Amino acid sequence: MKYIITICIVLMFFSCHPSKIEVIPVNLTQNLKGEVLSEIDVQLPYVIKVVDTFLFICNQRGKFFFEVYSTNSYRKISEFGTEGRGPNEFVRPIFTGQTEYDDNNELRVHVYDLARRRVVFINDRGVLNNTDSHQTYLIPTLESFVTRVYYLDQNYLVSLIAEETGRGSIYNIVHREESQIGYKPKFGFNYMKSDASKLYKSTTLCVNQSKEEIASALYYTGQIDFFDFSGEYLRSIYYTDHSGLKECYLKNGFKVMEQEQYIYSLERNGEQLFGMNVNNKLKDLVNGTPNNTIIHRFDWDGTKQDQYILDRQVDSFTYDPSENCFYCVFQGIEKSSIVKFQIEHEK
Repeated sequence: MKYIITICIVLMFFSCHPSKIEVIPVNLTQNLKGEVLSEIDVQLPYVIKVVDTFLFICNQRGKFFFEVYSTNSYRKISEFGTEGRGPNEFVRPIFTGQTEYDDNNELRVHVYDLARRRVVFINDRGVLNNTDSHQTYLIPTLESFVTRVYYLDQNYLVSLIAEETGRGSIYNIVHREESQIGYKPKFGFNYMKSDASKLYKSTTLCVNQSKEEIASALYYTGQIDFFDFSGEYLRSIYYTDHSGLKECYLKNGFKVMEQEQYIYSLERNGEQLFGMNVNNKLKDLVNGTPNNTIIHRFDWDGTKQDQYILDRQVDSFTYDPSENCFYCVFQGIEKSSIVKFQIEHEK
């Protein structure tokens, strides 16, 4: 009887061996004061993206899904993308975070439309001249259901998925093979197998094409894990240890209201990796007593980090390298706004 009970316990839990965690030391900490950009009048902004001197805004709904502003004057340059299923229309669009220049040296901004299961390549020439010139890529039928695309080229499609079998999907377009980003590396404590998808939850991916690596930030603990394009685990960046997650989980099990929330979104600029840290428990957000958002700056190899503590809680961010600042979406009770946070030069 004891033998049977032992076997059952082993099947219920993942046995995870503790490993030494080396937290990256903080090189620089700055408290940043936000400047509300009153020139930019927005209703329901969702995510934003700076490309060169353009600030692209994706709205949750409204007359147009997309608006483009100049980062020099904050003047609106263009608006486009009406709701519908016709040519150049959208239903549930969101930026993938990927931008590129094509063979004609024209800028392309990638957008994923979840409802229409396609990636749309927004051409800057068409946007700025208010002409439609958007190409599309239809998501093939995969074993996983793609909820958000983060990277697409002629060889690979990298995305988050709805299934609880992994943290993301890597589809090899050439060989028509799908791999998953799995639940690894191991934590230093035992947990229920049914809780794996919660503990390893990731709301964001980021791809470094030149290194052929994928970064996946865990939402409920302070680490970013790196994988290759076949889904093999490479290494991790730790900006906190696991003590908070372990203590909360072993005491209460997985309680979503009690879990600390960490990096919600990632953005890469060259060999720099930025992460927007929610820095709150869900109960604090619900109760209206949130901490302020923290934005981390790492080098891709994870040898150093800077921290920027904002003066409020924000919902989305993008980094502007030419101005060395962050643009963020602030969802107010009565009105939303775009807020600029200027980074001070190191002394």
